Amino acid sequence: MREFSVSPVVFAAFGVTVLAAWLATRWLVTHLRRRGMLDQPNERSSHKVPTPRGGGLGLIVGLAAGWAVLAAFGEALPPWPILVGAVLIALIGFLDDKIGDINPLWRFGGQAAVAAMVAFSGLKFEAFPLPSPAGFETGWFSIPLTIVWITGVVNFYNFLDGIDGYAGAQAVLAGGALFVLGAGAAADNSALLVAGASAGFLIHNWQPAMIFMGDVGSTTLGFLLATIPLAAPPPERSTTVFAMAMFLWFFLSDGLYTMARRTIQGEKPWTSHRSHLYQLWTQAGHSHEGVVVRVMLMALPLSVLTIAAVVRKDLFLQWMAAGLAVGLFILYRRLAANPKDEEDEPVIQLPN
Repeated sequence: MREFSVSPVVFAAFGVTVLAAWLATRWLVTHLRRRGMLDQPNERSSHKVPTPRGGGLGLIVGLAAGWAVLAAFGEALPPWPILVGAVLIALIGFLDDKIGDINPLWRFGGQAAVAAMVAFSGLKFEAFPLPSPAGFETGWFSIPLTIVWITGVVNFYNFLDGIDGYAGAQAVLAGGALFVLGAGAAADNSALLVAGASAGFLIHNWQPAMIFMGDVGSTTLGFLLATIPLAAPPPERSTTVFAMAMFLWFFLSDGLYTMARRTIQGEKPWTSHRSHLYQLWTQAGHSHEGVVVRVMLMALPLSVLTIAAVVRKDLFLQWMAAGLAVGLFILYRRLAANPKDEEDEPVIQLPN
């Protein structure tokens, strides 16, 4: 897909994005603490001290600064439904952070309406996002399928933003991988800026986090990572969505698996809990940093294989990537279900 030649303006916008996100988030750490917008620990939390929430606003400031640089120099921006949709999703997330616990049906309804706006604007994938022969044309079903994809990624991204640095690190990897893949200037530029804004925010969110992303950040990131692939040329959209699903594999597979398991057990999937696989791993004694690094190290080879498979348009390699994803999830589930802290020193039993 990519002939790797990128305007210096794009890299300048990336630098502005990182700096703006870092500065804005740094200011928010102090401002939100003074305003009392703190996430108080409870029995379902993974943190132990009150921490400011809503730091995703700094991430959004960084993105806006980067897009402004691109616009000033005539570089490609994402289509208007993605920009407008990101603002609306951010607004819904901000209200949820500020008011707290908006009715899930109202929240999901607003997200679905934004996703429908994107799909009906023509930004949809018209083939099922799997390699041939499973990548069949979807016809009229393309719109509801695109809506399910967008709302699913938005909510799974929110669900998986539960430990320090996890959502930010995933966005750096996924945005960077999509940029390397190359899906057209509009998608490439924004993918790089998403990675940059997330990196600027991550400096303050790495363990121990000084600030949390909040719904305003996690849902906006999820929306952008779901919709930026749709800015690719129409013939390449389904393949680009497949690639993004591989880049986000551990978020999506953990979210889908946990939702299905809780539904089967008679629990409400949308209520707060601490039973995602990454949460089980931290509850076993692993640090937030340790879990994030381990998962990203598993995600990296999958992303590299996916990029190679898609760039070469090699169906065999694409199916290999899908098979590797399944195998890695099985490994991930086993590690989370049977955790063992490798850092623990062996216990020596002394004789009586």
